[in-house]
Amino acid sequence: CFGHASFILVAASYATSDFLELRIMAVLGSTSMLFFTYFHPHGRVLWLPLKWNVLFIAINSWRIGRVLWDRYMAGMLSEDLGEFRKEFLGVLDVVEYYKLVRIAREEVFEEGDLVLLQGGAISEIRIVLEGELQVLRDGTPTYVLEKGNFVSESGLHSGLMLRGSIESCCSIVVAPSFDPNAIDKQQQQQHQQ
Repeated sequence: CFGHASFILVAASYATSDFLELRIMAVLGSTSMLFFTYFHPHGRVLWLPLKWNVLFIAINSWRIGRVLWDRYMAGMLSEDLGEFRKEFLGVLDVVEYYKLVRIAREEVFEEGDLVLLQGGAISEIRIVLEGELQVLRDGTPTYVLEKGNFVSESGLHSGLMLRGSIESCCSIVVAPSFDPNAIDKQQQQQHQQ
């Protein structure tokens, strides 16, 4: 009975796409196999498969613990980071997003600071968390990067794995904060003239 249950659980684990379910089924299957190999119908303990199944249970239990820990930590993200994910990176699972946040490094720039120099090596992928960045090609403003936009994505947006050194085709500087009232004032001044 335990032998068949073991193989049924292992087969079912191959049919699931959920990582946690797969690991749980693998532990249950290996546990069933433990009972089968210990209480073997021929009366002898099958030590070799028993020892291997103990190892498989340990490995899968560690992986289950890791998944549960990552899910717990993902739930502990700040409210700001959670809202940012929902607004800009909603395609990412919350755990995948947590893993990105965990390896990320926040950089703070002031207005006018140079973020990236045209022709300079691109070594990082960045995302704008707040504010605006002005993109300059040969010193001419071409467009503005806003909150949620990637900076120097190196083919990330199209799924490319670009190898070797990659040079920036433009310079990126921190733009002044946008003041809609300034536009109204400029239009009024032009209208008065």
